[in-house]
Amino acid sequence: MSDSTPKKNDQGNGLMVSRQERKRQIEEEKQCRRDRVRNTNAEPEAEYYSADPQPAIDDDSPKLVAAYTRVSTSSLDQVSSIENQPKYYTEKFGKTPNWTMYQIYSDEGKSGTSMRKREAFRQMIQDAAA
Repeated sequence: MSDSTPKKNDQGNGLMVSRQERKRQIEEEKQCRRDRVRNTNAEPEAEYYSADPQPAIDDDSPKLVAAYTRVSTSSLDQVSSIENQPKYYTEKFGKTPNWTMYQIYSDEGKSGTSMRKREAFRQMIQDAAA
């Protein structure tokens, strides 16, 4: 299918527009919004505050870090995986300046599709929220 093939009904008015035309319309709408924001004048007494910089994983601030390891089955094939994952994170945390390891949480033989049976994962989330 080419970009000129009609694909989408243009907001219910019965006109079909091409993908290329729809992209152009979207970009036009975005530009209108940008222009409106740029051309907005605040009241003279308005005070502006800079946003606080958000911490980043690679900045120099100290970080308390945790890891979560999991394998989905208790099969012998995955035994080495559940043993190697904490080793990897312990080394990674130790080699990274300003990182302090809080804890490594681990669930073995737990499916990743639900949190219901993943006790260590739930504990990690609870600890992070505290």
